[in-house]
Amino acid sequence: MKILQTRDKSFDTYRAFLVTSMIFTHTFNCFVLNDYNRHLTYYVTIGFVFISGFTYSAIYSERIILEPYKYILKLSVRAFKLLLLFLFCNIPLFFAKYQIFSQLTVQSFFSTLFLSNNQTLFAFDALIPISLTIFICGFLNIKEDISADFLLTTVFLFLIYIFESKNILNYYGIKLLLVWLTGCTTGKLVKYLDWEQTRKFLSGRLSLTILGFITFIYFSIFFFYREIPRLLSYHLIPTVIMILFVYIFSYTFRVYENRIINFLNNSLSNHLVFAYLFHIVLNVLLLQIIKGDSIDLINTVLLSLFILLVTVAVCHSITVVTRKSSVAARAYTFVFK
Repeated sequence: MKILQTRDKSFDTYRAFLVTSMIFTHTFNCFVLNDYNRHLTYYVTIGFVFISGFTYSAIYSERIILEPYKYILKLSVRAFKLLLLFLFCNIPLFFAKYQIFSQLTVQSFFSTLFLSNNQTLFAFDALIPISLTIFICGFLNIKEDISADFLLTTVFLFLIYIFESKNILNYYGIKLLLVWLTGCTTGKLVKYLDWEQTRKFLSGRLSLTILGFITFIYFSIFFFYREIPRLLSYHLIPTVIMILFVYIFSYTFRVYENRIINFLNNSLSNHLVFAYLFHIVLNVLLLQIIKGDSIDLINTVLLSLFILLVTVAVCHSITVVTRKSSVAARAYTFVFK
């Protein structure tokens, strides 16, 4: 058995966990700035981008080898749609900041767009590195070569560290692109494993304890030492370990069979892009009513739960509607899939 060639409920558990974490992170970022330790949730951005690259590679790598033109074209169309979706969602921001945009040259506009060297100018910035690297994904998967895949993974990790430590091309967009590529090549490497045997091995008490202990140490360090620079290279490998821990924990204890978890999985894991966009828009709308940095920690937790519940309800409604209406299903797939 190879990973993600069939529906994997434990993987859905991680994706739902990631969306839930993302909602809490962005809500805290908006409303409890003074009491918020951003180190603790830096795994959200990294995990969202990494798992996207991992998923595309794990699902499409073998298909691309068999029918390269068909699937490279399919991935290119997907990437182009995400880019258009990003631009469409930023139209309100364009009008709100028209004076700033009007002063940009063509070169500075595109460097801001693709390098993310000014994160305050655009919203939904994670979509850019994801769309760019989906273009690349097809070409990375044309040939099977485990040595080359391992070398590329090492090179991407090394480049992230060098760019950050030496401040060379140290742009948010460039670093996230490298994170996505790392996820992509990792997805290829995992494909060489017998995944059923691998996860049975990892679900042993010793393996699960080690993964859990590393995850605990990771969060403990960044909880107590906020002065550590917030660099992707410090978070990427621990984030991958945490992803594996959540996945194996779900697999070992069959967490996905719990009714609430199963409902969250079905509602969120199938609508990652929509949930990402929707909850950010909801946060922005709430900021018009509730002043940022004006509510305490407990109320922000409650507000996060409210946004999560609304997002889950909307995603579940989309699932119901698209099942009953083929027109709605095609429209939703055209935009978000």
